[in-house]
Amino acid sequence: MYVCECKDEEGIFRVESSLEGGKWTPGLDGHLEKTREQMISVILDGTKGWFSKPLTKDWLMPRLRYTIPTGGIPADFEGVCEWAVRKLHISKESFMCEYVLIDSKPITVELIELQEEKGEMTQAEKKALVVRARRRAGMALLKAEQLMQDYAKEFGEDTEWEDEDEE
Repeated sequence: MYVCECKDEEGIFRVESSLEGGKWTPGLDGHLEKTREQMISVILDGTKGWFSKPLTKDWLMPRLRYTIPTGGIPADFEGVCEWAVRKLHISKESFMCEYVLIDSKPITVELIELQEEKGEMTQAEKKALVVRARRRAGMALLKAEQLMQDYAKEFGEDTEWEDEDEE
């Protein structure tokens, strides 16, 4: 088995998911599909001359795997986590991309004081509804920011369409 250090200075092989209520969005098992073609291309280019028989895309496709660790994330964490590839483990059976957690941004939820009102809902129930709604709104803002950054990386800083939405 060989272990290669990976440098991802351009951030191509970084993945990000948000965790809310114990559920990852997007799911951690789907990240490889998003980056598979690029990873295979980089591996094929980077390993030229390493093997007696050159690697091919068809041979490598079923052998490419990855690990995304979640063990260091607290059980009650809610927010966005980002991982990057740091090592490539090469064996006869697989090419395993080892990701490491590089950033985690918790959602900060400010609790607001609600005046007790008469009615069917108690103060605790209303407060829980407000907290849940604010958490969802925070997640939506984080996701929108991530999508905007991805858009800017791919298409540049031109965001004329934002002005159209506001009108």
